[in-house]
Amino acid sequence: FSTPISVTLGGTAFTVDPSTFNLGPVSDGSSTCVGGAAADDSIGSDTCPAEFWILGDVFLQNVYTKFDVGNEQIGFASLA
Repeated sequence: FSTPISVTLGGTAFTVDPSTFNLGPVSDGSSTCVGGAAADDSIGSDTCPAEFWILGDVFLQNVYTKFDVGNEQIGFASLA
């Protein structure tokens, strides 16, 4: 990847730099790379569909993060 991607959370788009998203080639000499995010839409049911995303350090390297344990919430801000 050479183009930044964005992840939208709570209506705000956060840019993820390709240098943190691209984890390198699938194997030696491969032109296919591994992206640093995962999703699974099979955890829900027909009556209660759900999507599950793992963003982890690939996302967190690109934002400031504030954990508010008392209010059970998390906040993000773009890097300056």
